[in-house]
Amino acid sequence: PIADARRGCRPRRMPREEVARRRQLHAGATAADILFLHRRWVTPRTRGIYLQAASEVDQFAAARRLDLLDQGRRDTTMTRYLNFLFFAGEGSFAARTAVYGFAFQQALNMRDPRELALARASLRGFALASPDRQRDPLPWEACCLVAAWLARRGWPGDLAAGRACIVAFDGYMRPSEVLSIRAIDVTVLRHRTSLPYGRVSVTLAPFVVDSGAPAAPRTKSGDYDDTILFGDASSIAAGRAFAGTALMHAKADAASLSRAFPISLAVFERTFSEASKALKLNRLLCTPHCLRHGGPSTDFALGFRSLSSIQRRGRWHAASSVKRYEKAGRLNKQVALLSVDLLRQARIDILALPNLL
Repeated sequence: PIADARRGCRPRRMPREEVARRRQLHAGATAADILFLHRRWVTPRTRGIYLQAASEVDQFAAARRLDLLDQGRRDTTMTRYLNFLFFAGEGSFAARTAVYGFAFQQALNMRDPRELALARASLRGFALASPDRQRDPLPWEACCLVAAWLARRGWPGDLAAGRACIVAFDGYMRPSEVLSIRAIDVTVLRHRTSLPYGRVSVTLAPFVVDSGAPAAPRTKSGDYDDTILFGDASSIAAGRAFAGTALMHAKADAASLSRAFPISLAVFERTFSEASKALKLNRLLCTPHCLRHGGPSTDFALGFRSLSSIQRRGRWHAASSVKRYEKAGRLNKQVALLSVDLLRQARIDILALPNLL
């Protein structure tokens, strides 16, 4: 508006949809809340984790009458809290969340090398003394066993969970991402063309939807409008073409703005655990998040995709992140834990899954 006034132009008006979206985002806040935009740069889920961790830091300081007012005292208190977490048996994730959650709550400038300097050095020592254990990838055979078992059992939510397993594996998707897909976010190419377009695609975190509703939360990497193609040449070569078909049927079963997989994360994790126990897959220590590790590891180990293609499909900004998820060597270890009978059943289930889902 200022630039328009200088040019002698009439100030541009914001579209009504954008005004309504900002008002809904601003619900419960006031113009005097100067941290409103600061808190919006992380997703609601991460914001909740950060604020909970910061609250625990405040409780620790209050119980011991420690001061958090100035830079030096904040650093000392946080360092003591990290030592408390370490000797209490907590992992390095809890320590990182405490430091950066407190910094987020207090709007601290973490680019200042003096801000929480001792605490950040202690955090590096914490990570060396108690490293986080990375999840092992889930083999494709185990994924199909779980999906087929759930589809055959047929309890409420089992079919959605079975479809979600296949879609998450083929799309390198986090459990929260696959469960947040709505029917309107799935595009199905129904007419045939001479070009080899993928038949089904899905949009993650759409910025603006057709109904004028507010923007969806960003992905974990901070992006909007990430898209994943199902039924491309690599997925067909890997024998996972029916992942797109499962997504297409999930879209057909749901209303336009309803979720394609109408189950909660807690239900997904519980049904996945029940299937793992029934199939005696406990030795694999698998969870729904292992599906995101299993897809890249399988595609790289069997030569279906290059590392750069895996990085694009997995929506990782840094190549170093791909190494954390692509673990072809550990995939062999997981496959070795599958018995001959389970591998034989998996081959049967892979053939039956297109009809089951």
